[in-house]
Amino acid sequence: MSRATTASKIAKKLLCDPQGNLHQDGQYFLSDLAKYCRAHDAPTRHDPTGKVDALATMEAIGMHKLYRRLTSLLAIDESRSAKLAMLQWPQQNEEDDND
Repeated sequence: MSRATTASKIAKKLLCDPQGNLHQDGQYFLSDLAKYCRAHDAPTRHDPTGKVDALATMEAIGMHKLYRRLTSLLAIDESRSAKLAMLQWPQQNEEDDND
């Protein structure tokens, strides 16, 4: 079994129901990760003077690649990914954040 196949099975086990659909926690996780990684924004980052910040841009590209890898393992296309990124979740209190 290839590394990608194994990783895909593990990702689906963690984030999907037995039928292979993202469960609510999986949707929340990917939505949050998309926002954190700014997965649907251009990766180019600028410093306060407006010049391209090469280091910040490289970091952003790495974050994009991480997010794309996970969505690829879960067979989530760009359209579904964009919808997940727009999901709004109810605010949690701080006690919930410690779970």
